Amino acid sequence: MFMSTGQMFGNQNSGGGGGGSDFSKVMILLGWEDADGTTSITDESAAPHTFTEAGNAQIDTAQFKFGASSGLFDGSGDEWNCPANANLRLSQANSDQFTVETWIRPASGTTFTNHSIIGQGDTDGNLSWKFMVVDGGLRFSFSPSGSGWTNITTAAFLLGTGSFVHAMVDKDATGKIRLYVNGTMQASSTPADSSFHNSTDVVRIGMPCFGGDPMNGHLDELRVTVGKAWCGNDAGFTPPTAAFPRS
Repeated sequence: MFMSTGQMFGNQNSGGGGGGSDFSKVMILLGWEDADGTTSITDESAAPHTFTEAGNAQIDTAQFKFGASSGLFDGSGDEWNCPANANLRLSQANSDQFTVETWIRPASGTTFTNHSIIGQGDTDGNLSWKFMVVDGGLRFSFSPSGSGWTNITTAAFLLGTGSFVHAMVDKDATGKIRLYVNGTMQASSTPADSSFHNSTDVVRIGMPCFGGDPMNGHLDELRVTVGKAWCGNDAGFTPPTAAFPRS
């Protein structure tokens, strides 16, 4: 898969890369593939984590980007979470690379304004990072000290309630953080300190982390990669055309 500059995004495996030797850096990989209404999910990453369901989060076969199902959140307390783990600390230094990406689809009848995707940090003093939609734009927030958020936010983007959009944030070895919507870079920043606090709070999918609103809609193909910026280029990339590799 190629960016507009002619450079490759990851490698040529389906779904924008992530197979081969780089798969060892994939720390969360959720496809939400199972029977309709199932509440347990399987992390298919290189270092699988155990996720616990809360609220009414469940697998839904009515909507999906790839495969035959996706994760459904009703905007009222639904989430999956897993315990803190050293391999989920995205950035300990300015040179540390990572990527967080997923496909997101708002619920029918809702405005695409505020939706929490994934993050870690429930209380001020123990904050780490979070990825969400705010006022119709993507936002990535992080905290070097554990107190207070540093925010990088895109402008609002248009999305109908009947379609999935690819949302991604990555950080390259220079410390530059980029936000992409459907492969186009929409915002970037190179903070003086882009290390993240080593939070002991759970990692939450679908519920806010110290500010924000719950997810109301569907997520599909959520991938967290630690040690690799899958794009790391202002030119952007072609969004995945298939599910991410599983090895």
